Amino acid sequence: MKNLEEIILDIKMQIRSRILNCNCTYKGLKRKVDSFVSFAPNGFSFVESFDLAEVPISGPVTVNIRLTVLARVDIDGNVKAQSYLGGYYGPLTIGFTNSEYVVDHKNAIITDLKD
Repeated sequence: MKNLEEIILDIKMQIRSRILNCNCTYKGLKRKVDSFVSFAPNGFSFVESFDLAEVPISGPVTVNIRLTVLARVDIDGNVKAQSYLGGYYGPLTIGFTNSEYVVDHKNAIITDLKD
């Protein structure tokens, strides 16, 4: 059975794989993320508070993630700039099926990335 730490790791892995080529705003200009470097310290939090223990009883919950990542931004093809970008990832559905927590990423997207 997944615990909260394993769910967070699963979400972080999805963000890491999906952030490449995402649109972002860097110094007021529209750019694309070239590569992921790391999550910022305290760069991952749930927007909505929820109790994981309540999910099996009350049913699935929908959550969004507030994130801050250190990423390389494509400036003009050959030039990359490293910057902290803040944004959101979601909506995610966390449910309980067959005695385990399941995170559904199918409707989740990364939005509002900006420095």
